[in-house]
Order: sequence, then structure tokens, then C-alpha cells
Amino acid sequence: MGLRSYWKELLAVLLLIVIIGIEPLYRQPGYDYSLEFILSWQQKGNETRKRFFKFISLFATNGVIAALFLAIYSFFSRRLLIKSILVIYICQNIITLFKVFYHDPRPYLSSDEIEAMNCSSGYGNPSGHCLFTTGFYGSMWVLLFPNNTEKEPLLIPHKVTRLFIQWVSFVLVVSLIVLTFFARLYLGAHGLNQTIYGTLLGLWVVYTFGVVIPRYVDYHYDHFITKGQLINPINVAFTVVVIIFAILQLLNVILYFSLRNHNDFMNPEWRTRLDLKCPNFKTTPFQDSFKGGLHSSLYVFMYFSQIFAARMFPIAFNYWRSNIGATKFTLRTLNLVIILGLCYLPYFLTRNSSFGLKICLGVLVSNILIMAFGVPLVDWSTERLSLINTGTSKERASTDETYGVV
Repeated sequence: MGLRSYWKELLAVLLLIVIIGIEPLYRQPGYDYSLEFILSWQQKGNETRKRFFKFISLFATNGVIAALFLAIYSFFSRRLLIKSILVIYICQNIITLFKVFYHDPRPYLSSDEIEAMNCSSGYGNPSGHCLFTTGFYGSMWVLLFPNNTEKEPLLIPHKVTRLFIQWVSFVLVVSLIVLTFFARLYLGAHGLNQTIYGTLLGLWVVYTFGVVIPRYVDYHYDHFITKGQLINPINVAFTVVVIIFAILQLLNVILYFSLRNHNDFMNPEWRTRLDLKCPNFKTTPFQDSFKGGLHSSLYVFMYFSQIFAARMFPIAFNYWRSNIGATKFTLRTLNLVIILGLCYLPYFLTRNSSFGLKICLGVLVSNILIMAFGVPLVDWSTERLSLINTGTSKERASTDETYGVV
């Protein structure tokens, strides 16, 4: 097998190089133009438009992401859950690492006139909202429809209904991507160069993790989860890639603690405008990037925990089709929400505390609880407490064979 057999993988690498390579060409011109454009647009706007664009921005916030993650956990297969974890993980990594690397300001940090209609923590380049909206929603659409496999059965088996939902959802996803692009501009949160860069990186995530990577995930899943083969070239390579990104985030953490003055990444004029326009913010953009790096570690541990949990609790993900009605689905979802909610209690209790307390007690303790206690207990309770329909041994064997479960 030559390079031709890996043209998709090579194309993904080439696309990333091109996207990163051309960014300096439009960075400053796009940002300078944005300062005038955003100011003019905001002056012509009204309260209704402001509320609408703030609502659009909610689709890339942590609360909505958590709700979507719970929906994937409750409705779909473990295969799709693992793929969605990787998509969230790579998006979070790119956002965190790239923002620290560029440490470019948001428009409302550069201009006294531009209003901070939606105070956002973190640096401006690239736009995390544009990247995540494009990357996550786009990847999920590709994984659920064009790149769907028989091992990940959809909720809607009827072909006509499925096609209708497929293209209606496509229009909704594209609309959300476009609206998010303009929302981040209007709210003064990003310059034009930053929204373009975030959207292009999001499209790269869609291609790479919606088209290229899934076949490796399926191979990884089949050979380790269903056959117990831990050591093979694909598994090793795949694991190494995930670990590399985890190491990059560790370097981000080391960078944070190595700096004597964290304001080295924060222009004094930006800090003054941030305090003036967003007085309730208690963290700086660099601190936010550091917190994002810790949050992203949650997903790499969750990825590996789900890989190993799949062998320990093979029927915990027997999918919506195997459940009997809404009662079991409700119990299954409540089980998930309550257990993971309790694990995340330290974070919620320290949200309004100092940055150090929030990080040390909130993020770290909550993530450790989720990995060490939450995820295993959710899988165990789902399976042991019969919150799914296991059926007879014959029916279970048939279901397991259909869905690719051990």
C-alpha cells in the first residue's frame, strides 16, 4: 500500500498546513477592517438584534455542549460517543493552544468605541465559537448521515423520513454556522480574520474527524473492544496522537506556572478596557486559556475510560432502539445527569471564587471525580440496574451482533 491509499489523510495534513499558512496574510488587514465595520454595525443595531445574536452564541457554550453530550450518551451508540469525545477534544485543544500562541485581542479590547455586547473570556484568535460550531455540529451531521455506518443505527429507519431530517438538519447546521460567524462580529467578540480562521479550522475538523478519522476509530473499537487486541499498529498510532495533544495541553499548564508575570500575555490597555467593559470578569484571557487546557484533559481521560468501559459493561450502550419506551430512557438520562452532576458539584460551588480556588478545587477535583467515580458508575448502574432492555439471552446476542457489541 503506497501513499495513494492514504490520500485522505495526506489531504487533511495539507489542508491544515494551508489554513495555518495563509492566516498571516489576512490577519492584520481583516482585523483593522473589522474595527470600523463592527463599530458602524453596532451603531445601526438595536436591542432585538443584540439579543438574537447573543442567543445564537449560546449554541457553543459549555451548558449547551454538556446537554448535547448527554443526548449523545443517552440516544446513540458508544461508537458515536467516542467519536464525539474526540471532536470536542480536538476543538478544545485547537482553541486553547492557538489562542495562547497568537494571544490576539478581541475588538472590544482594542477599541474604546466598540461595545462588549457579549463579554467573552479568552483571547480572540481564532474564534472559539466559530470553530466549535462548525467543527462539532458539522462533524456530528457527517457522522450521523453521509458517513453513517450500519454499526451506528439511526433513530429513524424510514428512508424518506431520514432523508427529510438529513437535509433539514443540514440547512439548520449551515444556518447556525453562518449566524455564529456574524454574531461574533456584531457582538464585538471577534474580528473578521478571527471568525474566518475559526470557521476554516472548524471545516478542517469536519473533514478530518468526520470523514478521515472515523474508520480508524471503528478499527480501534473492533480490534480492542470487541476482540481484545490492545497492541496493533493502528491502536498504537491512534493512542499516540491522543497523548500528543494531552502533552501539548500539559505544556500549556507548565507555561502558566513558569511565568512570573501573567500580564506578559495581557496588554495593559486591554486589561483597562476589560475591567471597564466587563467589570464582573474575574479572570484574564490567559487564565481562561489555562482553564481551557485543564478542561480539555477531561475529554482525553473520558475517551480512554469509555474505551475500557466498553469491555467491562458491553450492554450499557444498547441504544435507544433496544429501550422500551420513554420511561427507561428517562431513568437512564436521570441516572447520568445525577451522577455526573454530583461529580461536578465542586466546580459549581467554586464558580464565583478566586481563580486559584476555582482551578484547584473546582476543575481538578470535579474532573478527577468524573473519571474515577462518575463515568464508571454511570456505565455500571445503567447495566446492572437494567435501565436498558437486555431481553432474553437469544435476543441480546442478536442485538449485540447487530450493533457491534461484545
